[in-house]
Amino acid sequence: LLRLLDEKGWYKLGVAAWIKSARLRHNGFQEVALRVLVWNGVVAESDRISGSVAHTVEYGGKEFAFILGRGSVRADASYFQSTVCKGSCIRRDDLVELLPEKPRPMIVVDLSQLPEHNLDEASSLRRQLAATLGVVRQYLWDRHLLLTSAPDGTIGWLHAFIHSPFIRATSLSTDEALRVYGYNGIVILLDPSAEEPLKPVEVLEAEAFILGGIVDKRPRPGATAKLPIRGALRRRIELRGSIIGVPNTLNTLVEAILRARYIYDGNVERALYDVIPPHEARIRAYVEISRVASKTGCVDWSLYDELTKWLPLRPRDFEKAARMAGVKICGERREKPISKDQSHHAIQR
Repeated sequence: LLRLLDEKGWYKLGVAAWIKSARLRHNGFQEVALRVLVWNGVVAESDRISGSVAHTVEYGGKEFAFILGRGSVRADASYFQSTVCKGSCIRRDDLVELLPEKPRPMIVVDLSQLPEHNLDEASSLRRQLAATLGVVRQYLWDRHLLLTSAPDGTIGWLHAFIHSPFIRATSLSTDEALRVYGYNGIVILLDPSAEEPLKPVEVLEAEAFILGGIVDKRPRPGATAKLPIRGALRRRIELRGSIIGVPNTLNTLVEAILRARYIYDGNVERALYDVIPPHEARIRAYVEISRVASKTGCVDWSLYDELTKWLPLRPRDFEKAARMAGVKICGERREKPISKDQSHHAIQR
């Protein structure tokens, strides 16, 4: 989109439509590109839209500003929820022409175990798939999501939560689908029981990431390991040498991978800090507290300060984790805990 805007000499982009999306304020160019691709809107020359500069990006040595809300800065062009355009404009075909034929990375969800899910688990899986698409749209677009080993009726089953004609769903096995679509480079299968951890270089270079479409509200240990996938490197996502505390929902795992790839130079641990939910952080804190207090039955608040360098932990989560472990917290907590920015800096590679 920035390339096309540059070609037309449009450096301030606005929105001539009411769009309810938080992504507009944080990444408006991505949101507009997504809406042109998926909803078939257009970007057209327009100087009647004005507002404030929500954010800027640089491309080709030039600065592009996204105009939003109230203000006096006039846009050069705006997004319109219409396929009709008079004069110069950017349409879906213009964007598609510049996109690679083989989307990279491809996010693959293997649904071969879907028939083994009960109704509650299947409903949860469907919600997670919808949320996964939302995560993909923050960085890429719908063509980067591929559902494999999909049983008959999968598209209809998903329709209540996902409305997109661009997601690929196939009954082919994952290995066959990747071969058909030409993914013969580095392909990663995320498996918590894998022998090797995911490496930063693999995060950055992988052509595809495969996840098992598995929701195990009933214990189903080793389910991912049983997937009949041969042409992929099996890797686990770990946090300080352990999978404890690593989220297990599809959308959260995909968010960690894409944040690591596009924001943190392959550093998955850094990305996990942003996405680990409180209950997972408490479980990992419980494990760490139990290990430290195994002999004394007491932990100091200094352990909390150490954990917050790599775990998104709140004081009340630390206290609850200590109660779960059956130990007391000794000493006094700092009046000013380590800030999130300090914690982020501490775990940068």
